Amino acid sequence: HDAGEYPFRVQVALAGHELCTKFSQPPSEHAISEDLQELLRGLLEGGQSQESLEKSLHLESYDYEIKKLRARLRPDDEELKRDVSKQLKDRHATTPMFEQVLQILVPDREAVLRPGAVVELRLIDKKDKLLDTIRIEAKRILDSEDKTLNGPFRLAGLGGKARLVGSLRLRFY
Repeated sequence: HDAGEYPFRVQVALAGHELCTKFSQPPSEHAISEDLQELLRGLLEGGQSQESLEKSLHLESYDYEIKKLRARLRPDDEELKRDVSKQLKDRHATTPMFEQVLQILVPDREAVLRPGAVVELRLIDKKDKLLDTIRIEAKRILDSEDKTLNGPFRLAGLGGKARLVGSLRLRFY
């Protein structure tokens, strides 16, 4: 199944109105203190493998950051540079971050309250190709506590593994 090309956007549609996020960003990197960087640098230069460092120091989730540090220590290692670049692309493609709040102003309150009214969340790639759509009944959101429905929301068309993490809230003024 074609998962599209990153970066991605999420388009939200309700009652004939649409709004779209900005393009996604890769997940932010873990911050590694200068002291820890010095320690890692010394151990890597001393011949310790990245894998054993990650395991012994419980830094398994820091794989990308340590690999970047290794690449800085070995600037002539083209294979390592390609690996870091590929890992960044993979992180962006598999864990895109939007970190945005979208607010759609719908002037017709009755359009939202009408039976069958839905909120659509559409995942779109950088070429404006629609990858998948999630349809959520507005009533389901309105019936939720504080009129807020928390995700994650599964994208069934992408093998069921992809999901949008966030929440949907309906308010009336």
